[in-house]
Amino acid sequence: MTTTPADSEQRPMQVAIDDAGTVVVSGVIDVETCDTLDRTLSTALDDATRSLVIDMTRVEFMDSSGLRVLLSVQGRCAANDIDLRFTPSPAVRRLLEITGLAAGGFGDGELCPD
Repeated sequence: MTTTPADSEQRPMQVAIDDAGTVVVSGVIDVETCDTLDRTLSTALDDATRSLVIDMTRVEFMDSSGLRVLLSVQGRCAANDIDLRFTPSPAVRRLLEITGLAAGGFGDGELCPD
């Protein structure tokens, strides 16, 4: 039997901006939680002047809707000359590998070139 986020023991997504301005994400990122992630990242991006840091080391599962959010944020950072730093969990890194994005540097700690 295949386990999906809906029927597993995985935690719901939690996202917060810590005192240093880092967006810390944990749990499950899927179609039901990606809008909350997008809104939080948009708020952090609006407040960012030079860089945005996303810590996803505690993300247990992410589907393509979460990947869409990351790609959107990457584009907004590039358009506004904001350095985007990103630390993936093994689950997020695996999605990046499957989609071929890891080969392009996605998930190596930096999404937007300096």
